[in-house]
Amino acid sequence: MIAVGPGKVALSDRRTQRSWTVELAPYLLGVVPVTQARYGEVTGQSPSVARGDDLPVECVSWLAAIGYCNGLSQRAGLTVVYAMSADDEEVYWDLSADGYRLPTEAEWEYACRAGSFGARYGELADIAWYRDNAGGAVHEVGGKEPNAWGFHDMLGNVWEWCWDVYDREVYGSYRVLRGGGWSDEHWSCRASVRRRSHPTFQIDDLGFRVARSMHSCYSGCAARADAGALDLRVRHPARAQSGSPGGCSGFVALTATKPEHPSPGPAPRRPDAAAALRDRVLIHGWPNGASRDQP
Repeated sequence: MIAVGPGKVALSDRRTQRSWTVELAPYLLGVVPVTQARYGEVTGQSPSVARGDDLPVECVSWLAAIGYCNGLSQRAGLTVVYAMSADDEEVYWDLSADGYRLPTEAEWEYACRAGSFGARYGELADIAWYRDNAGGAVHEVGGKEPNAWGFHDMLGNVWEWCWDVYDREVYGSYRVLRGGGWSDEHWSCRASVRRRSHPTFQIDDLGFRVARSMHSCYSGCAARADAGALDLRVRHPARAQSGSPGGCSGFVALTATKPEHPSPGPAPRRPDAAAALRDRVLIHGWPNGASRDQP
C-alpha cells in the first residue's frame, strides 16, 4: 500500500453539473486492484470470468468487496470497518476502525491524479488497458506505467468500487464506480469520470482496491457529507464517551442489502500490529519525506 498525505481534491459530476471540494486526512491505498489470488486467499471464492492469480478480481459486487475488506482485517488482526444493522438493511462504517475498507471516491480521485490536473496522469496507452489496446480482455495488474505516486491501473483494466452512494434521491443505494475498464472507450478512462451501479451488481470489468485510515477519527464528517463526499445520513462521532484514542465512535449509515460474504464480527486488536508490517510504503504530502512499512 502507499500512504497518501492530507490534501484537497475538487470533484465534479457531469450529469448534474455539480462540483464540490473535499479535504482529506492521511490514508493508505493499495498500489494495484485486489488480485484473484489475494481475493481467493481471504474469501475462498473465485468469482472472476477470466482466470489468473495476478489478474484483478472481477465480477465482484460492492457488498462482496466490503465483505472482503472485513475478512482481510480479521486476518491481519485489525478492527473490522463494516458492520450490518440488526435488520440487515444498512451497512455501517466504523470511523474509528483501523482495518481495511473501500476508498471514498475523493480518496480515489486524489490518488489517481497524484498532483496532476488533466484528464489523465499520462498518455492513456502507457498507463491503462482500454478498448484500443486491451485485446478484449483484462490484464495482469501492474503491467502499465504508474502515476507519480506509484499507483498502477488507476485508469483502465477494471472499474473500481468506492464507498460512496452516487445520488440517493435519484438512484437510491447505487454506489460509485471509478477508473474505466478494459472494454471502455478512451473518454471513460479519465480521472473525473463517475459511474454508478447497484451494490449487488457484478460484471467482468469491475473490481476494487483497498484502503485504510491513518488516523483514529474522520473529523468534520458532517461537513464532508454536505460537500457530497459522504452520504448525508451521517452519525457524527460522539466525543468523550468513546474509548478510542481520538475520542471517536462515529458510524456512517447507508442502506444496502445483506452482503454475499457476511461481515465478520470485530476482531481483537493485535497488541503490536506494527510488528507484522512489511515492504516500504511511500508517504506523499509530508515535507519530511517520511516512510513507513505496509501490511
